[in-house]
Amino acid sequence: VGKKRTLEVEKVRASALRVMRYNQQLKSLSDEELFGKFDADGDGVIGEVDFQQFFAGAELTIRPLPSGDNESALTEGATEEANSAEKLADGKKDEEVMELLPEDLADVFVTLCQLGEKHISQEEFFCVLPQYMIVVKQTAMTDGLCIKDSKTLRRLELDEIVKVVKGPLQESATKVMRTLIKALKDDAEGWVSPTGNAGTIFLKEGGRQFKVMKENVLTETFELDGEASKANEEEALGEVLSKRKLKPGEVLDALVWPRTDSSGLVRLKVRAQSDHATGWVTVVGNQAGKGPVFLKAV
Repeated sequence: VGKKRTLEVEKVRASALRVMRYNQQLKSLSDEELFGKFDADGDGVIGEVDFQQFFAGAELTIRPLPSGDNESALTEGATEEANSAEKLADGKKDEEVMELLPEDLADVFVTLCQLGEKHISQEEFFCVLPQYMIVVKQTAMTDGLCIKDSKTLRRLELDEIVKVVKGPLQESATKVMRTLIKALKDDAEGWVSPTGNAGTIFLKEGGRQFKVMKENVLTETFELDGEASKANEEEALGEVLSKRKLKPGEVLDALVWPRTDSSGLVRLKVRAQSDHATGWVTVVGNQAGKGPVFLKAV
C-alpha cells in the first residue's frame, strides 16, 4: 500500500471512529452494547460483513449533541418560533456529513484487525473505541458543564492525556463546546473546553500513539525483574533486555495506559507500528518523575 493510500485510509479511519462514538452517545449505548450492534450475528467477533452493515445503518450526519442544560431561556420579547428557527439554523451550520465508502471501510477494517486476523475481537474493539486528548495549553477542569455555575477541580497540565467520557456538548449560554473527561494520571473526572470562545485550543485529539525519544526495550511483563528494578532505570533496561529494542523515532500504539510499577517507573503497554511487536515499556524514569523521558505522546 502506497504512502498516499495509507494517509487516505487513516483519514477515513478517523471519520469512522467519529461515527462510532457519535452513534454510541446518540443512543446512550455502553461499550458492550455498541459492540453488540456491530456483532449482529452474535459470534463474539466483528467480521467485515458485520463492520460494513453497521455503517450502512448508522447515522452519518454528526450534529452537536444536546447539552441538557437549562440556561438558554428565551430573551425578553422573543417568541418560541424564532428561537426554534435559530436553533435549526445553528444545527444546520454545525452539522457534518461523514462520507464512508464501502471500499474505504474495507481498508479501515483491516487496520483494526490484529496482524493476520480477519476479525476484530471485543478486546481490540474496546482498545480502539475510546477517544483520547492531549493538553496543549493549561486549562481548568470544572465540576459542571455550565461554566458560570461550576467550580474548578484542578488545572490540566501541559502534555497530560485525558480520556473523553462524554461530549462534546454545546453549552447554551456561551455556545462553547464542553467535554466530560477523565485524567489518566489520577482518574480525576470533570468538564473542559477543548477550544475556548476566542478560538484558543487547549486540548487536541491524540495520546493513542507514542514516539520513542530515547532507546528503550519491550518486556513481556509489567514489572521489571527484582534485581533490575532496584538499579537505576537505564541499567535496569539493559538487564531486562527482551528480543526487541526500540529505536528513537519509532511510533508505538498504546494498548494499556501508563501506570507506575513498584519501583516507581511509569510503564505502558504498546504495540510497535513497524512490526506489531507488543510488550511493556518505560515512559519516564523513577527519579521523582524527573528521570529520563523515553516516550512522548503524539
